[in-house]
Amino acid sequence: MRGAILAFLCRESFIKTKDSTTSDELFSLQTWVGRSGSCASSGAPRQFNTLRETVVRALWIEDHQLIGDSLEMLLQVVMPEVSLDKARDLESALSLVRAFQYELVLLDWWLGGSDGERAIHALREVGCSVPIIVVSGDDRGPVMKRAFALGATAYVPKSAEPAVLVEAIRRALQGSISHASVANASTVARLAREPVQAFNVKTAFPELTPRQADVFRELMRGLSDKQIARELGVSDTTVKTHVRAILQIVGVHKRGEAAFEARARGVSER
Repeated sequence: MRGAILAFLCRESFIKTKDSTTSDELFSLQTWVGRSGSCASSGAPRQFNTLRETVVRALWIEDHQLIGDSLEMLLQVVMPEVSLDKARDLESALSLVRAFQYELVLLDWWLGGSDGERAIHALREVGCSVPIIVVSGDDRGPVMKRAFALGATAYVPKSAEPAVLVEAIRRALQGSISHASVANASTVARLAREPVQAFNVKTAFPELTPRQADVFRELMRGLSDKQIARELGVSDTTVKTHVRAILQIVGVHKRGEAAFEARARGVSER
């Protein structure tokens, strides 16, 4: 997404050429781009003014720093009225939400050991009722469907043009749901209207033993091995053995990925 943002800024000519302005507060995009090796230009340095009034505060939850920094730069140029705070994990995001009043949240569906469903629930539980735009590298229909079912205002694949994300942000701030901000708008709009099917984990993964299914359901709730052991009345070692088997059956390497895959198939932890 970072390269696409740089290309977008160059192509659309949002960057203001230096004329009579001589303020030391101007930031040189040419210098920044030169360090990144993209969007090279010739002639006089192109600069943009970052000293505009801030009227909107947004939170960007993304565990890849380069993407977060690139989005911040994009908004500085095309939406200077938006001030962007960044969090690289859910815990940090929740701390910021408790401390500050935001008008918009942008959320990466996949955040290390948690997924968008857990993140949205956690944000709502701490009183964050503002629009949430999901920005994800996963453009599968079931994931988009789940995001909209959970109340996401928009779902923007990271493969989309930066202009699509900007438009989704503008619509969200205007109070509209932006199904058109995804690549296949008609498909996702239809998916969002359909009821979410809640499948049993054993139905989705028939290779699981009954006890492994029990462990998987607790894992999807975000419980640790020790917590699962207490819930099920077994030892930590037994839980670890079941978790390893679950990861192998699902075909992933991490617990959070297993929960993500299960929810993508419509599985409920209940």
